[in-house]
Amino acid sequence: MVILVIIMMITTMMLPNDNMRKYAQFSLSLVFILFFIQPITQLFTLNLESEASQIIDSIFSHIPDQEINAAVDLQKKEIQASSDAYVIEELTNQLKKDLEEEFTENFNYHINEIELITEDDKEIDLETITFHFLITESNHQISEVAPVLINTAKTNEYEGVTHSDEDLKMINWFSEKLEIDQTQVQLTREGG
Repeated sequence: MVILVIIMMITTMMLPNDNMRKYAQFSLSLVFILFFIQPITQLFTLNLESEASQIIDSIFSHIPDQEINAAVDLQKKEIQASSDAYVIEELTNQLKKDLEEEFTENFNYHINEIELITEDDKEIDLETITFHFLITESNHQISEVAPVLINTAKTNEYEGVTHSDEDLKMINWFSEKLEIDQTQVQLTREGG
């Protein structure tokens, strides 16, 4: 704009005739006004979609696609894990509801808790799930506490456990009701 004003002044000074100066000043003034109005007209012709996409691209261009994909995968895994946990919780609640009454009638025990143990966190497969039942006697008598022995050697909690005949009958009953293998049933009495 400054250069245009200087050109206008030099041009008007060089013209000898006053009539020619008026025409030159008028035409150069129109050019100056058009030059001044041009930025304002560009605001009205602004394409918001293309401008917005350019801004978004410039903001996210520094984030590699791998980081975005990793974040999306992590969120998918978290959603799947919470969904699996909900399914397992609903399944254990339904199992307890379905089995409780008949189990109490047959064995005089209550099912306190059912825990499903999966080998693989990624997939729930009925053939690989272990059903852990925590039971208590239903007569609510207080019995003497047996001595507690703690083995500090790290072993599998259920390896080498010998079951009484009554426990074996309960395990067999659970495996028949759930139509699973007896090795998939673990039984623990509350308090021992």
